[in-house]
Amino acid sequence: VIAGVIACLAFVWIILRILAKKKVFSPPGSSASDAAGDDSVYSFLLTRRKSGWLVAIGTVAIQVLVFGLFLQASDFSNDDGDFVYSFRCPRNTDNCSDERAVTQYGWIMWAFLVFASLLDDLANGIKLLLLSATRGSSQCFVAGLTLFCVTALAIYTSAAYNRAIAMTNTGTRKANRGRKSL
Repeated sequence: VIAGVIACLAFVWIILRILAKKKVFSPPGSSASDAAGDDSVYSFLLTRRKSGWLVAIGTVAIQVLVFGLFLQASDFSNDDGDFVYSFRCPRNTDNCSDERAVTQYGWIMWAFLVFASLLDDLANGIKLLLLSATRGSSQCFVAGLTLFCVTALAIYTSAAYNRAIAMTNTGTRKANRGRKSL
C-alpha cells in the first residue's frame, strides 16, 4: 500500500513537471512561502530546520486525529457515535417517515460557508504544487500536497459529520460555527 501511494505521488509530480516544461501552465508569481500562506504552519515545511518540520508534522498529525474523531462519530455503525437516526416508524404500521429536513438550499449554504473558510488553503496547496512543478522543488510538492490533502480531509469530514447530525438547514451551519482550518 505504501509503495502504491509513493508511486502515485511520484507519478503526479512527474506529470506536473512535464506540464511545466511544456509550459502548459505558468508558475504562480509568488514565492513558495507566500504560496503557503504567511500565517500558515505549512510554511514550516518549506524550511530546512528540523524544529519547523516537527511543528508542521505535529500539527498535521493532530489535525488528522481530530478529523478521525469526527469521522468516527459520524459513522452509523458506531454505537457511541453522534449519528442522528431520522426515521420514525409509528407502531402497528409499515410506513416510516424521514424527519430530516435538510434541503438543497441547506447544503448549498453549508458548501458556501465551508469553501469560504477553506478556499485560501485549497488555493495555497494548488499554488505550491504548481511551484513544485515549475521549480522542481520536492519541498514545495510535499508542502502543497500536505496542505491540499488536509484541507480536502477537513471538507470531507465536515460533510460526513453534518450528514450524520444535521436535522435542519440551520443544523448544517451550527456544526460548522467557529470552525476554521486548524
